[in-house]
Amino acid sequence: MSDSTDDLPLGCPEWVFDVSDSNSSSNDDDQQDSIELLRRGVAHELAKGEIADLESPSTEDDQGLSIERESTQRHELNLYQNFRAVLNDLCYRPNNVEGWVKLSECIGFKAEDICDRIVRIQDPYDPSEFCLTDKSKSEQPAMMTLDQFKQAQEEEFQVSQTNWKPFIGIDLLIYMKYPWSNLSSLEAFAKELGSSISSVDSTMDEGSNTEEGQDNSEHLCWKEIQSKFEEGKYVEWANSWAGMYVTALRTMRLKALLVARYLAKKNKGDSHATMHPSEVCEDVGTALYSEIMASTVYGYPIHPMLGFEKRRIAERCNFYFQEAVELSTSTDYTQKCQTVSHELHFMIGKCYEKIASTLKEEKYPLMTSQEGDQSSRLYETTMHDAIVNYAKASTEAQAAEKASGGGPDKSCLGGSSHGAMEYLYRLHASRFKVLLSAIKRAREECELAELEAFRITSVKWFDESNESSSSSFGVRGKTWDVFADCVDGKFLLCLLSMQV
Repeated sequence: MSDSTDDLPLGCPEWVFDVSDSNSSSNDDDQQDSIELLRRGVAHELAKGEIADLESPSTEDDQGLSIERESTQRHELNLYQNFRAVLNDLCYRPNNVEGWVKLSECIGFKAEDICDRIVRIQDPYDPSEFCLTDKSKSEQPAMMTLDQFKQAQEEEFQVSQTNWKPFIGIDLLIYMKYPWSNLSSLEAFAKELGSSISSVDSTMDEGSNTEEGQDNSEHLCWKEIQSKFEEGKYVEWANSWAGMYVTALRTMRLKALLVARYLAKKNKGDSHATMHPSEVCEDVGTALYSEIMASTVYGYPIHPMLGFEKRRIAERCNFYFQEAVELSTSTDYTQKCQTVSHELHFMIGKCYEKIASTLKEEKYPLMTSQEGDQSSRLYETTMHDAIVNYAKASTEAQAAEKASGGGPDKSCLGGSSHGAMEYLYRLHASRFKVLLSAIKRAREECELAELEAFRITSVKWFDESNESSSSSFGVRGKTWDVFADCVDGKFLLCLLSMQV
C-alpha cells in the first residue's frame, strides 16, 4: 500500500492518458485510417459484452470434471475473454473510466472465485465474541501505552513477512490467463511461471546483488511449491498456488481501480464523462475491504492477518469511503452521482470498527477524581466514530425507505448494505460486542473498561427510556441498561423478520 492517495499506481506511465480518443494517426492514407477506425469500433463493441456469470450453463465437454469444478473453470476462462476484450479497448481508449472499472471487475471476480474454494485457515466468525465462559476473562491487564503497543504490532508484522511471498513472476497476466480450478491448466501455469523465472535467472550474470537475491528467492519458492506436487500432495500444492493467484489478482484489480479513480477525478466539468469519481472511490474502498473480511493474508504461505496489517488496510478503506462522501456533494463534476449516502456511512462505520478491533490492548489511563477528566483510549474514540456512523446510516436509510413508501423486505434481512434493518442490526450488535469486550477485561481494569464501554454505547440508544435517570446504580447498573437496550433492538428485528 503506497502512502500516495492521488497519483497513479507506481510504474503506470502518465503519458498514456494524454492520448486523445480521436484517431491520432498522421498517416494520410484513407484506407489505413479506415482500418484503424474499424479496429477501434470492433474493440469497443466486444468490450461491451456482459461479464460472464458463474452459473452459465455448459455446452461443451466437461473433461470429466465435477459440476462445481467445471463451472468454475468455465467462469475463469470466460472472465479472461472479458478481460482481454476490455484491455484491448483500453489500448485505443485509455481514458475510459468505465473500462478500467470493468477490467477490475473481471479480475476481482476471478479472485473471489478462488477465495471461495480455498479451505479457510480460520473461521471469520468467532463465537467467543458473543458469549462468556469461565476462561473469558483476561488474566493480565493491558500494560503498554499506545505507542508501545503499535510498535509491538509492527514488529510482529515484520516478522510475519519473513519468507512470505505475495506472488512470484515478472508478469501478472499469467495469473489471469490460466484457470486455477483445473489441474492440467494449473500444471501449465506452474511450468510457464517456472520457465519465466529461470530465464530471468539466466540473464542475471551481471547486475545488483539485490536483484539476484530476489530472483533466486522466487525460484526457491517456486521449487518449494512444486515439490508438493511431486510428493503427491495435490490439494496442498493447489492451495499454495491459490494464495499467490489471489494476491496477484487483487493487486491488478486495485491498480485498475486506482487508474479509474485518477481519471475520474480529472474529469472536472467534462460533459462526456459518465462515471462520477465518488462511485469509483466507493469501488476502491469496497475492493480493499474485501481483503480484511476473512482476516486472512494470501500469497505464500497463507496465514492469519495480524492487527497491524488489518488496521493499515482498514484505514485506507476508510479514506476512500470518506472521499466518496466528500466527492458526492462536489459541484466540480457534471455527471450524476449514483452513490448512496447511508451505504457509505455504513461502510465507514465498519472500517472504524475494524480499526478499533486492533487497538483493544492499549492500557487504560488512570481514573482521576473527576470522571470527566479521564482521557480516552484510541479504541474508545474510534469505536465511538463507528457507532456514530452506524446510527447515521440507520437514520438515513429509514428515512429513505419511508420516503419511497417501501419497507423491510426479504432483500433487507442480511448482508452488508442491504437496507435499514441490516444497519439497525449492526448498530446494536456492535454495541453489544463493546459490552462483552469490556466484561472480559482483567479484574484490575474491569471497572475502567465498563465505564469506557458505557461512554461508547450510550452515544445511541434504541429506546431512550432504557437510559438510567440516575447514576446511583453505578457502572454495573449502567451496563445492564445498555444490555437491555441492545436486547430490545434485536427483539424488534426478530418481529420485523417474522412479518416479512
